[in-house]
Amino acid sequence: AAADAIMGFKDLIMDFCEEAAEAPEAAFKKVGVLLLRACNEGADKAVRAIFNSLSCAVCIKACADIGAIIEKVKEVVQAALKEQVTGTLKSKGTPSMITDK
Repeated sequence: AAADAIMGFKDLIMDFCEEAAEAPEAAFKKVGVLLLRACNEGADKAVRAIFNSLSCAVCIKACADIGAIIEKVKEVVQAALKEQVTGTLKSKGTPSMITDK
C-alpha cells in the first residue's frame, strides 16, 4: 500500500525533473514538495496497513493515538529524505544556494 502510494507520484515528479534545465531552483522546489507528499502518503498508508494487519488492532487503536503515530513517522521519514537529498545533491556539486534552502 505504501509503495503504491509513493509510486503514484513518480510520473509527476519526473515531469518536474525535466523542467530542471530551464528553471533549476523552481524545479527542485517542486520536486522536493512532491517527494515530501509522497513520503507523507506512504507513511500514512504504511502505519495504517500495520495497524490493520495486527490481530489485536481494535485493542491497540483504542489505546494508541494512530494519528500521532502517523505524524511521528512522517517527521522521521521527512528528516531522512531531506538528509538523503541534500547529501546526494552536495555530492554531485550542487551549489549551496540550492541545498541550504
